Amino acid sequence: MRVGARTPRLSPREEHGFSLVVAVVVLAAATLMLFAAIDAVVNNVQTTRTSLDQQRALLAAQAGLSAYEQQLSANQNFWTTCPGPNGATGATGASVAGSTDDGSTESYTYANLPATGTTYTGCSTVNPIGSTIQGTAGSAGTFRVKVVGYSRPTNGTNPISRTLVAQFQPNSFLNYVYFTNFEDEDPLYATVSEGSATKETAANCAVYAWAGRSGSLCQSIPFGANDSVHGPLHSNDNVLCNSSSTTFGRSAADSIETPNTLAGNGCTGTINGTQENTANGGWQQIPLPPDDSQLLEVADGGVSADNNGCYSGAGCVFTGPTTVVLDGPISASNPVNQITVTNAGIGSSSSGASACTTLNGTPNCHFNYPANGVVYANATSACSAYSYSPYGSENQLYGGTTLDSSASDTDNAGCGDAVVQAAPFTGTGNGAGSAPCQSGEALVSGVCPYTQSLTIGAANDIIIASSLTTTTNPSSSACSGETAGCPTGTAMLGLVADNMVRIFHPLSGARNADETEQACSGTTNDTGSLVNPVIDAALFSVEDSFIIDNFDCGGASGNPPTALGNLTINGTIAQNFRGRIGESAGGLNYTGYIKDYWYDERLQSLSPPYFLNPVSVSWQVNWVTECDTTASC
Repeated sequence: MRVGARTPRLSPREEHGFSLVVAVVVLAAATLMLFAAIDAVVNNVQTTRTSLDQQRALLAAQAGLSAYEQQLSANQNFWTTCPGPNGATGATGASVAGSTDDGSTESYTYANLPATGTTYTGCSTVNPIGSTIQGTAGSAGTFRVKVVGYSRPTNGTNPISRTLVAQFQPNSFLNYVYFTNFEDEDPLYATVSEGSATKETAANCAVYAWAGRSGSLCQSIPFGANDSVHGPLHSNDNVLCNSSSTTFGRSAADSIETPNTLAGNGCTGTINGTQENTANGGWQQIPLPPDDSQLLEVADGGVSADNNGCYSGAGCVFTGPTTVVLDGPISASNPVNQITVTNAGIGSSSSGASACTTLNGTPNCHFNYPANGVVYANATSACSAYSYSPYGSENQLYGGTTLDSSASDTDNAGCGDAVVQAAPFTGTGNGAGSAPCQSGEALVSGVCPYTQSLTIGAANDIIIASSLTTTTNPSSSACSGETAGCPTGTAMLGLVADNMVRIFHPLSGARNADETEQACSGTTNDTGSLVNPVIDAALFSVEDSFIIDNFDCGGASGNPPTALGNLTINGTIAQNFRGRIGESAGGLNYTGYIKDYWYDERLQSLSPPYFLNPVSVSWQVNWVTECDTTASC
């Protein structure tokens, strides 16, 4: 080493990469923080999107349920078509999708769920009752609808869905075999005299007993000996009895809804049903519609000029007195039902008419059952002076029909009365011509059974002139003891009168001209009186009563008891005022009928077309629940 040489020193700027390492570390930390922030934002966005999708899916399901309710409100039998939205019909077990709004990504599907305990996997249009109507305790007569709402297209990736199940229950007069608003005599004829007493004015008798109706001047009508009400009952008024042999209800499952307690009010007979006479227990007033004019609007399809015929997409309207004969199916191989109509205003040129002839000088024609199943007999202004009395000295009918062959008899010629009867079954033909009437079916009273649903409305009275039956199962346990058998199938008949629903009961011999009760010395039941009739129908007198003409007269020589036998109703009877079906003395019926009323269980889920309802919807949602998993639905 050389003497005096210096050792070289490193420059501070030559630290060989230390700053770069620090920079890399800082950059890496910043990047990790950025990624964490991005991940947090992405996760939050995803959570928000999922939450939003779930809310949208729930709203879509609610929209689907509202769409179903709207369809059901317009047509109370809509559920029997196993429907999808907007009127589309799915196959068995299927549902049909609908969009909540044009252009939206939300959608829904709905479908009827199969009834609990059945082998069905979905709603069957072949058997809608058996496949969907619940028969389990606490929910009998109801059906369930499953609605699935989607927040993304169902054909997209991982759509978000929410599922609701709603149970529908009926709210209808059809819930009862017997319904009345008032249990006293109809004010339409309550002002006639009885001996030295004069009945109270009509206005004062249109009062409930529990609200202070006069018991001495207004005639309350009790149930009598051997009367039977086999099914649920409701009255807005107090119900009375005068016999220990009256029966109410079939079992504890039948609700007996009255504002008074039956026991202690003369009802010492059998009460099988559960008495519910408080608001908390089940009784409440059920309001009646003001009239049946809505049936006319359904029948004419909103075209008031359509007044004598059957119209495409609507029903049938006939103006003035009308006879409607239910002919049954066209033939054993053609299930289309027909009616034969007698009315002065129809003819071969009337819409839908065929095979027109004349009957007692009045035109009568054949028509297929109308598209919407509603026939209406409308009145002219000439009907305004007409009023009915069961004590009338004349038959209160009109000429040229099946019941009054005299074409010159013009009494009540402008009235909107509908005489309803069934064509007789002879085994070779019916009112529709030479074709047989559903050959091989079990028949009651020798009349053709109807196999399609129909509602007949009248601006005035409906007069029942024969048994009216559908197909039956005589061995069904649902109406055990009902000798005529239980109605089967899905065909329902509704008879709705703005005034009276009457059973035709002509007399041989004239009543006294003063038109008072029991002023009928020497009269007997005439040809045309119905002995042990069977009526498979829902009957509704909107403003007046269900009654038998001349209920206080007739009988046979010496007035033996049960002169006309039993009146069997398979269906429901709804009336504003209590009508009278017969009179008794010493506990025995000497005129008219013994009541034998049976509830038709099909009315829990089926209805005659456009049958009138209380001032409320006919089906209502009983409960709605959300399903967490598909298996829980």
